[in-house]
Amino acid sequence: MKQSFITFMFVLFSAPNLQGQYQINGKVVDAETKESLAFANLTFNNSKTRGVITDIDGKFFYKSDKPIKSIEISYLGYETLKLKPDAFQDIVIALKPTLENLDEVVITNTENPALRIIRQVMTNKELNNPLKKGGFSYTSYNKSIVDVEGRQKKSDSLRQVFLNQIKKGELDPENDTLNGFEKTLIREGNFNIMLFESVTKRKFLPPDLSEETVVATRVSGFKNPYFTVLATELQPFGFYQDNINLMDLHFLNPIAKGSLKHYDYTLKDKILRDNDTIFNISFQPKPGANIDGLKGFMYINSDGYAIQNVVTEPYDKLITHLKIQQKYKHVEDKTWFPEQLNFEFTTQQGVFINSKTYIKDIKFLDSLSPKDFDEVQLKYEENAPSRNEEFWNQYRIDSLSQIDKTTYKVIDSIGERLKSDKILDVATALVDGYIPWGKFNIPYNRFFGYNRYEGFRLGAGLETNKKLFKNFILGGYTAYGFKDNEWKFGGKARYNIDKSKDMFLQFNYNNDLREIGRSTLNNQNFSSAEDLRDIIAFTMDMVEHYQLEFGRRDFKYLTWHIALRNEWIRPKYDYTFVNNSNNITNFRNSEAILNLRYAFRERLVETPQKRISLGTNYPVVNMRYTNGFDSFLNGDFNYQKIEVSLSQSFFIRNLGQTHYHIQAGYIDSNIPLGLLFTNEGSNDNDIPIVMPDTFQTMLPYEFLSDRYVNLFLTHDLGSLLFKTKTFNPGLVIHHNMSWGNIDNPQSHIWNFKTKDKIFIESGLEVTKLIKLNYFDTFYLGIGAGGFYRYGHYSFDKASDNFVFKMNITFTLN
Repeated sequence: MKQSFITFMFVLFSAPNLQGQYQINGKVVDAETKESLAFANLTFNNSKTRGVITDIDGKFFYKSDKPIKSIEISYLGYETLKLKPDAFQDIVIALKPTLENLDEVVITNTENPALRIIRQVMTNKELNNPLKKGGFSYTSYNKSIVDVEGRQKKSDSLRQVFLNQIKKGELDPENDTLNGFEKTLIREGNFNIMLFESVTKRKFLPPDLSEETVVATRVSGFKNPYFTVLATELQPFGFYQDNINLMDLHFLNPIAKGSLKHYDYTLKDKILRDNDTIFNISFQPKPGANIDGLKGFMYINSDGYAIQNVVTEPYDKLITHLKIQQKYKHVEDKTWFPEQLNFEFTTQQGVFINSKTYIKDIKFLDSLSPKDFDEVQLKYEENAPSRNEEFWNQYRIDSLSQIDKTTYKVIDSIGERLKSDKILDVATALVDGYIPWGKFNIPYNRFFGYNRYEGFRLGAGLETNKKLFKNFILGGYTAYGFKDNEWKFGGKARYNIDKSKDMFLQFNYNNDLREIGRSTLNNQNFSSAEDLRDIIAFTMDMVEHYQLEFGRRDFKYLTWHIALRNEWIRPKYDYTFVNNSNNITNFRNSEAILNLRYAFRERLVETPQKRISLGTNYPVVNMRYTNGFDSFLNGDFNYQKIEVSLSQSFFIRNLGQTHYHIQAGYIDSNIPLGLLFTNEGSNDNDIPIVMPDTFQTMLPYEFLSDRYVNLFLTHDLGSLLFKTKTFNPGLVIHHNMSWGNIDNPQSHIWNFKTKDKIFIESGLEVTKLIKLNYFDTFYLGIGAGGFYRYGHYSFDKASDNFVFKMNITFTLN
């Protein structure tokens, strides 16, 4: 009796819960490729309002108070499938692609029902943009896989063949005829080439203050990987910006203002969910629309006409395939917020990166202020690579698959044998310009150089690294020019006081060449310069140089240096400076220097080893003030010299990329040629290459100034004016102007001009006339352009004003 009563009570109180115990979960995939289908629509029991949409992994979960008797699955570009489930846990549903050509099924007349919905999305775009809703924070789990398409399927088939042969006694698994990969495949099973995982915590404040901390990172094959792959770094956070930036390519957003003129939209489906309607709308550029556009589809929820899901990729074929997927959820009844992000990158050779981000713990923080952010946008906790499995399991969406576990086991063992962490250290040093050699670094950019004065220049250098001194660097170099037949040499001692403030103290000694008239906003030692303009340099001073310098960062975005310098300068050209009736050739120069650089909202990445700047979207200001002394360390001249520059690059929707650089300088006293301004020109018949922020038709050293203003304007239209499927040249427009003057031209016994009138040149470049495929990864583009000099300083013969130059670009399209 007692047992019956207990049974009765159990059933009684369990009945309400049992009513909701009908549930099903699984995955929807492509029947041919087995690729997960993100955002497939599933409805149950012939009810259009009862259903779910798969996530970015193609997974779904549905719970019902009634038995699940039938499922209908639909997905854009695939045959709709109806089935009666015979299992309810971890089922796999495969959809077959249709023969329908989505690129042709569009409605372009004014009655198109999709246009009304898209207009509503455009109207509510600012309200739904997560980056415009105020401060927020979240935690993300990121997982990326690197592999080759089809490799795993072939490996699985090969492993099965081996296992069958072993079972029949036809193969010895330790047979020497098997290579290392085959033995590992038999023993461990299949695995990926690389696997990345990370956990980050991010906070954000509009319009663009962001700070993200990597609290855990793991990369197969590495023990201390202070690097990771974040989907948020590879695609925009949200699909509401006017331009969608993918791998430095700018695509017009189909919901940007004015996009109705450039895109076709098709309402493919209406999905009813509770009180809301979800509209499935496909989009692609109109025929003949000359834009960098996208194709794909998006789910628009009638609740706010916000994006709920989007799948898109570039419309035009690139050398690599790019694709993004984004899933949003309604958070705190406040806004639709990204919940899952996916980025796919595939080369023509089939190598792919699949990077996914899962976002949780989303909080809207009205209390956030700019004071809560420092200058570092992405930083790593020092113990991020050493997190244990218990920590990782708090954040992983699913436990690691068998392939994931095998990847770590196999690739980690390979990495340990190959000492991959040391290889990474070497690679990092190479990127920084060094070859590591025990406790020393060898600067390989010292090995070889060329300029018109020295001809070929061979050299060598050596510096200490952190293995010898943690915060102290000692270094030196020597070099020999085969045309001037002279040795050059130098050394430095640097103490890094505080990495978090970029604070250092450094002493330099050099006996080396320096090009005359070089802007003091650029590197002063010729031996450290790396751009094409240095190759055409042929007028040099030999400078014996002593300098003590201190620098640091303050106010987040301001870096400043102060220095004391003493130099013995010997012109290596026929020149005399006349000063108070004295003819001077060699002279001593003593000066104090203040350098300022302000880059508002500069994005910095910081690891325990180094800081890296990712630049800024705002104007960058540089200023250098120099005070020369005639009574300090035997200096010969008393003067003040100042230079200021302002530069910025920005993208304009439907118009392309604009860059401007403004630079001005002023000297208040009469000083020798080598300290004046004269090297803005880059016209060289032997090296007809476009050199940015120089005057393409001006000869080197053509003009001499003690005051000047330069303006460089460049606008890159890309392929917006003309392109076909096989030919998409870019168009770049240039306009440059300069003014300068000098107070005492008679003091300089040298052949030069002054430009007290405005110097003007304009130019037009065509890029990518020839495209060379570089390992199916990017295109090396070769183009050409013409520049014309006109106005007061034009030559009498029109052909002399025209300069032909070539250009080189690296691009995915």
